[in-house]
Amino acid sequence: MKPVRLCLWVVALLSCAEAAADTDVERARKYKKMSAEPLIREMSETCWRAEEARAWRRKLQALPDDPARVREFVNKELAPLKFPCRRAGREREEERRAKLEAEQKAGREAGKRAAEEARKKAEFEWAIKPRFGEAEEFAANGLARVWVNGKWGYINEKGEEVIKPRFDEAWLFAANGLAPVKVNGKWGYINEKGKEVIKPRFDLVWSFAANGLALVLVNGKVGYLNEKGEEVIKPRFDGAWSFSANGLAPVKVNDKWGYIRAPFPYRTDKRPGGE
Repeated sequence: MKPVRLCLWVVALLSCAEAAADTDVERARKYKKMSAEPLIREMSETCWRAEEARAWRRKLQALPDDPARVREFVNKELAPLKFPCRRAGREREEERRAKLEAEQKAGREAGKRAAEEARKKAEFEWAIKPRFGEAEEFAANGLARVWVNGKWGYINEKGEEVIKPRFDEAWLFAANGLAPVKVNGKWGYINEKGKEVIKPRFDLVWSFAANGLALVLVNGKVGYLNEKGEEVIKPRFDGAWSFSANGLAPVKVNDKWGYIRAPFPYRTDKRPGGE
């Protein structure tokens, strides 16, 4: 073989070897970038602490640019840590969430305790702030009479006007849902919605008793009417009081007092006024 041809052959071999070496370096670096670094980054975000992540990055950087060595590093050292790391990351996240929820719950409970302590220390709290000229106690139906600008009306336990103030006088609601009210000098009855059930025509009235009868004053004499507004016991007494639970009512005749008994209960289960 001639010397010139031999030299060309050696140069070609060296070029091929260099090209192969360059290809191996590129493959190794690509493998580091595409496989090793994402694994390290994922585990840094899920389970590793900062120092652990830095140590593994130093290991990766120290590897020679040898595809086989990099592949071995990924498959035998990094990959086996992937799933345990994910599990540890989930457990750590669950612990973090549980701790956060516990802290939030403790904060809410502390707030409730503080509010309760403040409430106990307070002498009282305003349920409905003062704004009425006069106010009376609540009836069993949850309505109370109040005086506003010279007229009586009714509010609920929130302080909302359920029946607007328009009466000259008014009393509490009885158990049958009727309340005595005065309009233009005469007394009648309304229901819990403010509807006129018994028209104002009496000089004075009282609340209904348990037997469904109420005292009324007409022309100086006292009698009793039922929930329909009918005078079932005509006004003939000089004085009288409401019926008691035993069905007796005290009445006055010729300056003497006695008791009467209603012939039968007038109370009905039906709400007066169609309510």
